[in-house]
Amino acid sequence: MRIAIDCHNLEGNRTGVGRYLWNVLREWYKLTGSDPVSLELFLYFKNEIPKDLDAMDRPYMERRESHIRVLDAGSNAVYKHLRLPLAVFRDKADVLFCPDYVLPILKFKKCKTAVTIHDIIYEARPAEYSWPSFADKILLKWASKRSAKKADVIFCPSNFTKSEIEKYYKINSKKITVTRLAPDPIFRKPDFSKIREIGYAEKWSGIKKKYRIGDNFVFFVGSIFNRRFLPKTVDAFKEFARERDDFQFLIIGKNHSSPYQDIGAVIKNTNSEMGREAVVWHEFIRNDDDLVFLYNKALATVWVSSYEGFGLPILESMACGTPVITSRGSSLEEVGGDSAIYIKDPGNIREISMALSKLSNDNNYRLDLSRKCLEYTRKFSWQNTAMATLDCLLRLK
Repeated sequence: MRIAIDCHNLEGNRTGVGRYLWNVLREWYKLTGSDPVSLELFLYFKNEIPKDLDAMDRPYMERRESHIRVLDAGSNAVYKHLRLPLAVFRDKADVLFCPDYVLPILKFKKCKTAVTIHDIIYEARPAEYSWPSFADKILLKWASKRSAKKADVIFCPSNFTKSEIEKYYKINSKKITVTRLAPDPIFRKPDFSKIREIGYAEKWSGIKKKYRIGDNFVFFVGSIFNRRFLPKTVDAFKEFARERDDFQFLIIGKNHSSPYQDIGAVIKNTNSEMGREAVVWHEFIRNDDDLVFLYNKALATVWVSSYEGFGLPILESMACGTPVITSRGSSLEEVGGDSAIYIKDPGNIREISMALSKLSNDNNYRLDLSRKCLEYTRKFSWQNTAMATLDCLLRLK
């Protein structure tokens, strides 16, 4: 079977969709030549082949017949809606897989299509969505709905998102498959028997200096949207830190708030009031190794929201044994299961502050929760996600 894959999300700084596709591809390439699956993969890029593609288990890649195409398209629109479908047609693909909400407008009858829709906040709660431009208010909603209608199969990461697609797009549930995301294998508790051997203490010392933090801190990582209540979370941390002035709040994420929230001003005012650099903000994480260390060393990851299609940082933190404070509603209870700390109102400063206090004051409670997190996240794997995706694609032929 010839599977064409839109891979442009692997280019540049890799966000959630890119990480999702990377892990799915990596698992597909691990299928050995003895597997009863004849796959021919076509990987399409907009402008360049990512440098780390060679790191994707080269011995596995050599077992699969694959073709890599760079389509040299200047804009996303030209790439997605013109050059990609023409390339797929020339390569006589059986199915086109697009992991990022939208299928090409141009479609050829012989080629089946599959699309992943991670959430539809832009349809369900447009006032809470950070629109890149006015045109997107019209085009994204239209293109996503059209893609859902035209696709032969739709993948989504949670039952919540599936129900939203059914509700707002009037799609038959039989066409929608839930393929849950998973934490990358790098997110894990370190082997403490080898800490000296791997220079753990030296690495951690360098990371603390790089991110301007001490040993005690609370963590948030992810894009900053209004629905994630960062100003309220900062206020909650400030209340908690009145009792624990040895703690900091580390925030990592680019500000995409709309209407615009001046996170920098919120942090500056908070630090001025507290008389120290209590809240530290970086727009980007330097590398995944740093992220693994930060998850592992944090008291907790605070990740509250009023609407999410999944919420991968919750699982990443749990896979490192670090408790997560999150909120009820949307998909978050699906993700956190019985191993997260839930608050009723994501904007409730007192609730968040009290949850942090309990974690810092009751070490046995935190250790028990950490053990539950580690056990719970074993249920999630990219192998399961990738194989469920592939099974659906193979049934389309």
